[in-house]
Amino acid sequence: MSFYAGRFWHTTNGLYAPGDHILVHKSTTEYEGVHVSDPNEKRKTPAFVLGLHARQYRFDSADKLKRGEHIDRFTILGLTGQKRLFEEHQYLETLDGFSVRDVDVTTMKPSPPPSDLGPDEKWIDVNLSTQTIAAFEGDKLVYATLVSTGRHDDHDPAKDHRTQMGSFRIREKHISATMDDDSASDGPYSIEDVPWIMYFNKSYALHGAFWHSSFGHERSHGCVNINPHDAKELFAWAGPTLPTGWHGVRATEANPGTRVIVHD
Repeated sequence: MSFYAGRFWHTTNGLYAPGDHILVHKSTTEYEGVHVSDPNEKRKTPAFVLGLHARQYRFDSADKLKRGEHIDRFTILGLTGQKRLFEEHQYLETLDGFSVRDVDVTTMKPSPPPSDLGPDEKWIDVNLSTQTIAAFEGDKLVYATLVSTGRHDDHDPAKDHRTQMGSFRIREKHISATMDDDSASDGPYSIEDVPWIMYFNKSYALHGAFWHSSFGHERSHGCVNINPHDAKELFAWAGPTLPTGWHGVRATEANPGTRVIVHD
C-alpha cells in the first residue's frame, strides 16, 4: 500500500485534492476602479483604456500631432473635458497633459439620478453601451469601474443574453455561492465560489468574476461581471448591509437594497 506524501488542498465542500492535481489560477487583471473622494474633482469623469494600441498624443505649437508612449490596457485617466478633432479622430485631453484617441478608451455616461431619489441616497448606474458601472450617493460619484454585461445577438435569440434594462433594487447579497445553469444555450455551466454576489433582477446579479479579463466588453449570460476587487468594494458599500459574521443577507424594509439602474 502506498500513500501520497505531497501537499493537499482543502476544498470549500470539505474534500481534499492532491496538490499536483491542482492548477492555481492567478488573475490576469490587476487594475482597480477609481474612488472619487472629492465630488468636485475633474477625475469624476474618468476614462478607462481598452484599446491595445492606445498611446499618448501631443499637439505641438504648429498644431502637428506627435505620437508618444504606449498606454497599458485598464489604465485609468482623468479627463479635462477638452476634445479636439484631428484627421477624422477625436482626441480627449487628460489631466496629465497629453491626449488619447476616443476609440482607445471608454468613458462613463451615467443616467440622471432617479427623480424620487432621497438626499444622498445610494444608487448604482450600469451603462451597457460603455460597459461601466458607477456608484453614486445622491448626485455625487463615489466609485467607478469597468464591467462585462450580457452578450447580445440581434440575429439568434438562443445566443442573446443581453442584460435586461430597467430600475431594480438589490434583493439579496452573498459573500460567495455557486452559480450555474443547466439550460444555457451555449452549454451548461457551474462555477463554485463566485464572490461578492448581489442579486438585483430574478437570477441576475452584480458579482465578481475571476475567470476572465474581458472587462469593458460584453461577456456574461446576463449578469454584470465585475473585477473581484471592485465587486468587493461595491458589496461593502451597497445595501442591504451585511451583519457582522453573516455570509448572506436579504433586503428588508428596515435594511433596504440599493437601487440599480441599467441602461444603454
